Amino acid sequence: MKQLDPKRRWVGKFTLGKNDAVGELTYDPVNGIALEARIWPAPKDNLPFTSYPRISGHVGGDRPCTLFDAGDKNSRETSGEQFHNIDVNTIVLGFDCKSADEPLFNGLNFQSPALTAFVQPRGIRVKQNYRKSSFKTSYRPMKPKIDKWNDHTITIAAFGATPTLQARDGTMEALETPYYEIKFATPVSLNSVLDHLTALEFFLGLVVGQFAGAPTVFVGIPDRESSIQILRSRSWYAPFNYDEYRTSNVSLTELGSRAMPAMARWFDMFPRLERVTETYRAAQLVPQIETNFIFLAQALEGLHRVCLNTTAIPKADFESGIKALRAAIPASMHSTSKTFFASRIPSHNEPGLAVRLRDLLKRVRTKIPMALEHAEEDIRGIVDLRDEFSHGTLENTPQPFNYELISYYAHVSKRFSTSAC
Repeated sequence: MKQLDPKRRWVGKFTLGKNDAVGELTYDPVNGIALEARIWPAPKDNLPFTSYPRISGHVGGDRPCTLFDAGDKNSRETSGEQFHNIDVNTIVLGFDCKSADEPLFNGLNFQSPALTAFVQPRGIRVKQNYRKSSFKTSYRPMKPKIDKWNDHTITIAAFGATPTLQARDGTMEALETPYYEIKFATPVSLNSVLDHLTALEFFLGLVVGQFAGAPTVFVGIPDRESSIQILRSRSWYAPFNYDEYRTSNVSLTELGSRAMPAMARWFDMFPRLERVTETYRAAQLVPQIETNFIFLAQALEGLHRVCLNTTAIPKADFESGIKALRAAIPASMHSTSKTFFASRIPSHNEPGLAVRLRDLLKRVRTKIPMALEHAEEDIRGIVDLRDEFSHGTLENTPQPFNYELISYYAHVSKRFSTSAC
């Protein structure tokens, strides 16, 4: 699937601090957002700003835009003019947003290269003309696929629009346009919209197994018809540079009404899961297969800790055991040794990686129609391989890595990770 947002460029006027500037705003999904601005005449204090929480401006004539979380990459002054090269985190295009914390937006429209509709035409008819030895086909226009889910605070809808275009030769081409539409019961701030957007991108990244480029995002404001687009700089928008890279996607059939409750739970959990998903993203970005596997194992442990938070043995039994162990520590023992035992004992009720994977596997089998053929064998292999990478080997002569096996276990770990919701 082609990337939905190509490179874009606007010329406009901007306000940098207290100074008016003209410049060129560039959006590139791979390299991010950049603003090249010129201030003339140069400010007398000659003290360029290093960061800009908010930059207001107009591009393309009178179209308003707002830039958030920007910072000087470099600046210089020449012949009475001051030049700034500025990196920008977020663009709000089509609206002058005064604050990222003000609750203004009531909806989010999301389209991604990771998402496809897979809507099949129905009612196909084929007529054969025996005299002319020709065929004529016809079918009913396809209706948009719509799935909705509502929990009174947020409404999630999945659309699979399939408009048909007739070519000059008489053939009909169906163009799939899949997208999610999220409605908020009460208006939310730009920061909240960005949090939901990041969570949704990570959700698709986990399901698909890799991040698939920049999405197309529009937001809505009550009683306002004009479109407002959100553009962001994100490192995971860059295409992978792997030799075996291939674009992956997931259909609305798989992420329709059945997956929407999981998506809503994901929105609630994401503030606690964000650091864990950063580890998962790192696993997608590193080319070294060994590091990829280790990051995936760490992410799985973190997902289990946040989502399930179980213990190795019942807490009551563990507390009783701790009291007995502490009572058995000799009074004559050095204070450093006592502190060692006192600090180490409470952490030993954490379940091992094998237990965590078995717990996640139960969720995979109950919530997602997917099961691993050799689950217990795979779990043991993942744990042994993780231990070898993390703690070394007891062998006198380390054995060469079986990269095919490491790649297989990395793939198995990715399948486990989809059970996070």
